[in-house]
Amino acid sequence: MELAGNTHAEQCCLSNYAAVHSVPDDRVAEVLPVEPGRKLIMYVTMEPCGKRLSGNTPCVERIINTRQGGRKGIHKVYFGVKEPGTFVGQSEGCRKLTAAGIEWGVVQGMEKEILEVATAGHENKDEEVKSALDQVETNLDDISEDERQRQEQMPRNPKKRVMEAKPMA
Repeated sequence: MELAGNTHAEQCCLSNYAAVHSVPDDRVAEVLPVEPGRKLIMYVTMEPCGKRLSGNTPCVERIINTRQGGRKGIHKVYFGVKEPGTFVGQSEGCRKLTAAGIEWGVVQGMEKEILEVATAGHENKDEEVKSALDQVETNLDDISEDERQRQEQMPRNPKKRVMEAKPMA
């Protein structure tokens, strides 16, 4: 359920979870599941923001804070598109997640649709989406090792395999 104001999905998720467990937002880590072997995974549409112009705590900090006090917190974050530079400048989300030891992965295929929703109401929406798509093209360096291995296990188009083949010596 969405919260009032300019809230992002990560904030809504963690704030609602805190409310259900009757703790303030900044103590949500205390009520997250901690069973042995259990890993908490978060799925969101866009890379967690590293900066908020609204003054709200950036989503990446909220995620990192789930590990406060030595708790396991959120283990991995999946998202469909990296945060475009047209939003608040150079994105810091992935860098901060990695620095905190939190894995992340990009699930490709809906970048355009996500950006169209994210830019709804913007004056130059079409230009912004085009520019953002140019900026957020995910390359292999942006994919975690786990995600790379997962993608390698997926069935592939035989014609594409020919194009990806290593040159013969």
